[in-house]
Amino acid sequence: MPDYTDYFAQVKKEMPDITVKIPIESSRGCWWGQKCQCSFCGLNGLSIRYRTKSAERVLSEIRRQFEHYGATEFIAVDNILNPLFFRTFLPGLRQLYERYGITFFYEIKSNLTDSEIQSLNQSGVKEVQAGIENLNDHVLKLMKKGTSGLENVRFLRDCASHGLQVHYSLLWGTPGETRDDYISLRRLIPYIQHLPPPKHIVPVALARFSPYFNNPGKYGIRNVRPSPLYPVLFGGMTDNYDRLANIFNFDLDSDNDEGLNMERSSFIDEGQAWRETYSGLSLVYSEFEEMLIIVDIRYGASKVFLLASPAKDIALFCLKGQTDSNIKKAFSDISEDEIEKFLRRMVEKHIVLPWDGGRPVRYLFLPVQVSMERMHGTMDALRSGEECQEKKTVSS
Repeated sequence: MPDYTDYFAQVKKEMPDITVKIPIESSRGCWWGQKCQCSFCGLNGLSIRYRTKSAERVLSEIRRQFEHYGATEFIAVDNILNPLFFRTFLPGLRQLYERYGITFFYEIKSNLTDSEIQSLNQSGVKEVQAGIENLNDHVLKLMKKGTSGLENVRFLRDCASHGLQVHYSLLWGTPGETRDDYISLRRLIPYIQHLPPPKHIVPVALARFSPYFNNPGKYGIRNVRPSPLYPVLFGGMTDNYDRLANIFNFDLDSDNDEGLNMERSSFIDEGQAWRETYSGLSLVYSEFEEMLIIVDIRYGASKVFLLASPAKDIALFCLKGQTDSNIKKAFSDISEDEIEKFLRRMVEKHIVLPWDGGRPVRYLFLPVQVSMERMHGTMDALRSGEECQEKKTVSS
């Protein structure tokens, strides 16, 4: 285990007011990459095989670092959180959080369930970096991410509901992407502007040891050359950048596709606008007595929707994303026409997202869940706004 004694002594002397976050390692490699390496990922060049410490050992190291240095903020340097840790590690971490206020940052896969996200928050994992990378099913399949765009949207909503700060990037320029992929992404953004935006919208990098690097022809990659940053870094002291470089530039035939480039540019602009205009919780819901209260302060308008059963029940049924047939089967006592009419209205208001990923359309309820106390704060923004009520029946 690292000894930071000299470092903390110097910090105390030179910068006594800063908060020090201690790095800690609970695993190496990537359990997902061991099964199916993401196409662009060049991490773990020597061995991607997943190795993990026991939960007991990690908890012991946290306690020792806390007792020795008094630090309560830790950063896991793992590539990915061990899924077994939800059962073996988080209960102990929760005790440390509740007793000492110890908090954590972890890198995670974005296919976590709502209960797993809640467990992270309750255990003191307050900040995560998620491997989202994209919100389009086709592109995610090209990347071999093992997730869907709908899962990623649901993940962002649930992180917001549980107060988990999430960092992620959206990547553009994936080999094999199409103009239609960007059209779909641009259609999606208006529905999800109330959710945490990406920290960065950046091009895919060609990294050494990645599948892209090891087999460029398979992906239509050509003219691979070291990034021009290396001569700057090394001051022109060598010409052997092919061996030194970790990041490379490359060309694709699609680079000359004007239609693709136009849609990509528009998506980047709209994604940046999402980042710049994001103002936190602007579409939220809470349950109060027999009603589902939805507050919407997006798009410069202010509205309240009050849903009573069965509309309330259908909305909550769609928290996980449900097909039209599943909804109608679950609510067979309601006419199909009424259900379809209700879903259309919720889609028109961007409260429900219709997800067409090359399979039957699934409907996802988009508002972020908040407590009634937080709902009162959001309601303050409605004092001069319009109020709209949906009561009693599905189609009222």
